[in-house]
Amino acid sequence: MWKGFLGSSLSSTDLVLFAFYMFIIAPNNLRMSLVKHLLSDPTGATMIKTYLTI
Repeated sequence: MWKGFLGSSLSSTDLVLFAFYMFIIAPNNLRMSLVKHLLSDPTGATMIKTYLTI
């Protein structure tokens, strides 16, 4: 039943679209927490740099 759940075959584009969709439908307090975490965590800066260079 759960076979392949964590080993999903979604492409990077599909994952980014899914993340944006979840961000849009999330409540405002969750959005703010996500943005604060993205800006405060060093891996967030790495992710942003990586996607901006593509």
